[in-house]
Amino acid sequence: MSKAPSTSAVAAPKDTATNQSDEDLTRLVNREPHLLDKRHLRKLFEAFYEDHDENIASNSQGNAPVNERAEQRAAAYVTLSSIIQSLRTKSATPADQDEGAVEKGTKEITALFAGVILDGLQQSLPTEQAGALGLLSALFDVDSPSAARLVQNEEILDALMTLLNGELENLVAAQMARLLERAMAHPLSRSLLREGSDFTAVRWLIRTADGGKSKKGDSNQGDTQARISAILAIVKLIQGSEQDEQASKYIPSSSAPTLPSIKHLAILLQNTIIKTDITNVSVVNSSFLDAVEGLAYLTSYPPIRTQVASSTPLLVALFKSSAAITKRAKPSSSLSSDRLLQPDAALRLAQTNLAMHYGLALLFYNLCKYKPVLSQEEQQINKLRTLAKPPSDSSSSKGGTSQEDDEDASNAAVLSRTRALVAAGLLPALAGLARSPSAAARACVSGAYLGVIQDNASRGEVLKHGGGKALLGIIGEHAKSKEPIPPNWTAIQALAKLAITASPLAVFGADPGATYDAIGPLALVITFSSEGNFNQSTKKSPLTLGSSADGGPTQLQRFESLMALTNIASLGPEMAKRVVKTNGLVREVESLLVEEHVLLRRAAVELVCNLIPCEEGFSLFLPESSTGASRAQSRIHVLVALSDVDDIATRKAASGALAILSSEEAICLVLARLQRERGSVLRILGRLLLEEAEDGTNDGEQIENLSSRLAELSIADPDLVHRGMVILRNLAVLFIQPQKEGWREFVADMVREGTLESVDAVVKDSLQRGGNNARGPIVEGALEFGLALKRVSGS
Repeated sequence: MSKAPSTSAVAAPKDTATNQSDEDLTRLVNREPHLLDKRHLRKLFEAFYEDHDENIASNSQGNAPVNERAEQRAAAYVTLSSIIQSLRTKSATPADQDEGAVEKGTKEITALFAGVILDGLQQSLPTEQAGALGLLSALFDVDSPSAARLVQNEEILDALMTLLNGELENLVAAQMARLLERAMAHPLSRSLLREGSDFTAVRWLIRTADGGKSKKGDSNQGDTQARISAILAIVKLIQGSEQDEQASKYIPSSSAPTLPSIKHLAILLQNTIIKTDITNVSVVNSSFLDAVEGLAYLTSYPPIRTQVASSTPLLVALFKSSAAITKRAKPSSSLSSDRLLQPDAALRLAQTNLAMHYGLALLFYNLCKYKPVLSQEEQQINKLRTLAKPPSDSSSSKGGTSQEDDEDASNAAVLSRTRALVAAGLLPALAGLARSPSAAARACVSGAYLGVIQDNASRGEVLKHGGGKALLGIIGEHAKSKEPIPPNWTAIQALAKLAITASPLAVFGADPGATYDAIGPLALVITFSSEGNFNQSTKKSPLTLGSSADGGPTQLQRFESLMALTNIASLGPEMAKRVVKTNGLVREVESLLVEEHVLLRRAAVELVCNLIPCEEGFSLFLPESSTGASRAQSRIHVLVALSDVDDIATRKAASGALAILSSEEAICLVLARLQRERGSVLRILGRLLLEEAEDGTNDGEQIENLSSRLAELSIADPDLVHRGMVILRNLAVLFIQPQKEGWREFVADMVREGTLESVDAVVKDSLQRGGNNARGPIVEGALEFGLALKRVSGS
């Protein structure tokens, strides 16, 4: 195991040499790969040498972070990437097939780096060993096939086993653990290291992760960085071995050492986080970062989510760290007005902080996410996959048994977990992370918000802690992306859920500008498929957490956006006007009015009902021209038909829209024309007043006697009766009483359909019930209806 390094052995290069090293690395970028020798490549050693407890820090006086070595490593990565890219490009000649070119490039890369890496591993100085391990580890980041092939090299593999069998200095142990973490993620290197040399690598990882004893029996305090990397390497070994086993590429050996359980590994990471105080950005270090990222990685196992959420000290530490790294920059005239976190002159937030943003956001997302809702077909496929899996006893290495996984991933478990997290202080942490410059972090925050908002009881707390503003900000930043990727449907869905259950004023504030900003994204969910901006061949974003198979919004997201827009339109004519004017929205809502999906159709009708009170919405149904007349009549006809569907809520919305529209004479003329052409308007209006009793006759049965037919009917829902009565009253006052063309035929149709008897029946019912019913709008509308008919009775 590792031990404390001697000062002479690990002295870092002096700061005065740093700039010179950067310049030397820049020169390597422009040099042809075939002209590079060991002397040139050894310059990468210095860059990838990393002290195990180096912090991304700033001093108390507010000077710039002492992080020149991180900048040097960044330059080294650029250099390494350039060399690899040059060799890959050179190998891809027209004469080569694709696979042949890849293999040729891999051989050239391994030939270039094998010598210098082997030479470093065989040196006795820890700095040389750490540099070689760091370079090989970086190769896994830049070109994993070549790195895995280097591990396959017999001499390099022997050198690695020799180091693992020895006593490593702390800095070498840290680099070795980092290398094994990356190597365990690649099938080729994983298979070599898993069983090679009597499981040497695996045994070393287990000892390092637990901070065990060295061969001499001395207590090993260990290097935190090495322990965390070793833990992550074991996790990747467990997961990778499961995949290899399922693919029949690996048969576990009975002599293999027993790997620690995922739960145990998670506890080790939790303890590291709890013991580290980062209430100030100045003490954020790579060990803490790796512990957070590792724990986020482990929360892909449902039992670990429960374990993490139930640890109060851990949650306190996580929320404190989130607050520390998401502090707003101090006001300064030199800072842009961008809403994202800006690097303050005193703090200069480094890339490590952005990685922390993502690690914390991913962790919170995993804790809050629900299992996806699967279709029946998808559920059946999952059952078949489960049956096809071979029996395995590897559950001891996982977070728990399959039954435990199901319990901890159940909706009840997630609900309980999110409520506990909200009570512990999750929402301020999410609001801070929502301002992260990291798009990946913001996407995870969207998912976490959506998980919390699934619980109606938590929505008030989300609003109280600025959740609506945070989500609107995330949506706005995502829209600025220059990449051809779909919008952040998850953030929009979370915002829609808030706007459905709460007043838009509570969600967006008193300033109408914020509400205006929300209309566009919500409308885009509905119009997206019809605008043709993206299709199945379009590049998809890995950041879009909730989307359909083709990268577009799901049906549920479209439904919720319709509901949210309906609520926003209810704020008044000006807000409804904004909704109507949204590009492409009216066209798509029209198509949804005839959608087979009941909920989507209902939501579309309810939105239309709330858009009609504004002049722009009302004018959609006015026949102002020859082309407009046909379009308007078609729209009104659809509303008439929807007033007769089975879904009561849809009937109420559609008939409510007709009740408002029929206050205009031109609309009454259209309804009369539809009655003349289709013969169904009055029959449908009659069903708004009286509906078929449960034991009544079927629609297909004809009852010649009108009184017998009415006897089979009962008073409809009071809301439907009110709407129907308003429409009939408007037709009588605005069409029949002025004796418009065709009024006599219309009245004759009323007699034939029993409209007069239906009105009489609902009036009698209202009078019998007494009270406000006897003086209510139904009776009032019926009286005006009767008076209008009486005025033309002698004509």
